[in-house]
Amino acid sequence: MNLLYKSTRDAEKTVTASQAILKGLADDGGLFVPVSIPKLPVSLGELKEMTYQEIAYTVMKEFLTDFTEEEYYQLHAQAWRNKKTWIQYETFHKDALYRIALYAKNQQVTVNSVLLTAFARASRELRTAVVVDAKGRQQEAGLKPDQIAMVLSLRGEYDGMGDYEYTYPIEYLYDDTLDFAQNVKKLHSRIHLDNSKEKYQQLGLLGELPGELVDSVQFQLNGRYVNPVTETIMKRLGMGEAPKGMAVTNLVKVPLASRYGSLRLYNYVFVPPVTANARRIIGVTKFQGVMNLSFHAMDDEFTPNSRLFYQKSIAYLREL
Repeated sequence: MNLLYKSTRDAEKTVTASQAILKGLADDGGLFVPVSIPKLPVSLGELKEMTYQEIAYTVMKEFLTDFTEEEYYQLHAQAWRNKKTWIQYETFHKDALYRIALYAKNQQVTVNSVLLTAFARASRELRTAVVVDAKGRQQEAGLKPDQIAMVLSLRGEYDGMGDYEYTYPIEYLYDDTLDFAQNVKKLHSRIHLDNSKEKYQQLGLLGELPGELVDSVQFQLNGRYVNPVTETIMKRLGMGEAPKGMAVTNLVKVPLASRYGSLRLYNYVFVPPVTANARRIIGVTKFQGVMNLSFHAMDDEFTPNSRLFYQKSIAYLREL
């Protein structure tokens, strides 16, 4: 039986998955969403043993039911051809998280600022290079600041795909003439004080946009939609530019309970997807006194450097 899709503005009108893909948006301007959520043919235990690509194949197959098995396989293969990612995460238990939080409090900065400083320090160390001038003298090559994307959100009552995400870019080059604490304060100031008026103007604009327009930005970023109004909004929000070196998403509040009936939730890890705006993305979650830092990056020629970058960042945080 085929899974049908309805418009977010009119539940009475339904179409198949292929029709929804061809139309893009419903005739009434709404987004297509499934009329029901299908049951997966595998257990959670089986899912956790799968790769990211295998999970995508297994889950999406249940949503694209009017495609044959071969057609869907070809769609999946084409989407992931020459596109692989890798994921790693680190857990900071209560004692380790307490030390980081206490360090942030003593420096009068946020935990986020401490995390970003560790990432910036690792990036600075790995990008240090020595060049030899015409007279044979060695000197350090000039380095550009890191492009760091802070992923911020304004989530309202809108139930579409868009989460009112706004990527606020900052530039910072770790200053190795200063100690870690001085760099933390400097970066914290860059995040929270520099260009604060511009940042909150952008957030205000994003909060006023219709949900469908926010969704159209995501479609256009991924090459599936072209619209001049969307293009204008993308430029206004600083999206669609060259990918940032890294992006950070912090889930501050997540409506998760510690118990669901007879089941108890001890911990969870948030792995944000690698997006068009960043080649490496870090997910931060805190739950019941435990913090998890996930790292999701493209699996390419830069992978060895990315893995070392993550390992160094974690080591710096463990030293605090």
